[in-house]
Amino acid sequence: MKGYYLYPILLISLTFVLFGCGSGDDTEKAEKQAEKYHTFLRAGNENAMLDMIHEDGMAKDGKNFRDLIHMIAAEAKVTKVTKSPGFNTKIQNGVTRVRLNYVLHDQNKGKITEEIVLQDSKDGVMKIISLYYK
Repeated sequence: MKGYYLYPILLISLTFVLFGCGSGDDTEKAEKQAEKYHTFLRAGNENAMLDMIHEDGMAKDGKNFRDLIHMIAAEAKVTKVTKSPGFNTKIQNGVTRVRLNYVLHDQNKGKITEEIVLQDSKDGVMKIISLYYK
């Protein structure tokens, strides 16, 4: 009888391991892209920042993204970026979204909280689908 329960438990455990590994890879990809975005932000490189916006985000809300990135690139004097603990990965219909939180240390404004959501894009790179600053 003991062997009968072993197989379903192993199968369930293996499923968790396989799905858990994939989301970690996606989170790692998203963090690398966010780091790249923050490098462009500190340099004030608006064009490079805009290139990192997801095609769906630009189609849906392009003007607001352009305005927000222009304002952040022009006004922010970010000296340091700190990742806040935690993340959220969501896979729906084969499309992965990862939400990350950061604290931007600005010379003039102090700490700025940033929520950045990245999503798989057509070119295989995770791009920004949502930005929120507080």
